[in-house]
Amino acid sequence: MTAASFDSYAVLDRYGVAYSGDQSVPDHSAVDYASHYTLGRLVQEGGKITRLRIFKEAGRYDISYCHGTLPNGQVVSIQPMHIFVPIRQFKGELIAWARSEGVYAKGCGLLDESNWSVLG
Repeated sequence: MTAASFDSYAVLDRYGVAYSGDQSVPDHSAVDYASHYTLGRLVQEGGKITRLRIFKEAGRYDISYCHGTLPNGQVVSIQPMHIFVPIRQFKGELIAWARSEGVYAKGCGLLDESNWSVLG
């Protein structure tokens, strides 16, 4: 565990926030925010989802941000679909988002819960 992840866990614990998944603070300076990627473009260029930050509130999930990594190692920001649905409908909405972009949700890492970071 890195010092950054230890600090973020301590802060979450101090405020009584429930969490699951990797809560380490990503190096946002390494993310290319200048390039605008959609899920479809990410997959077309051979990339995969590597982080999906989700907020849990009142039995619902909301996507905060989404990062993908291209084959060359470049981390890019993915414009997430605006999803705020009951938890039981979340994966279905992710699948619908992927379909609307012409990609497979499971194949691009969108359904891989090890890529999820859930706060709430």
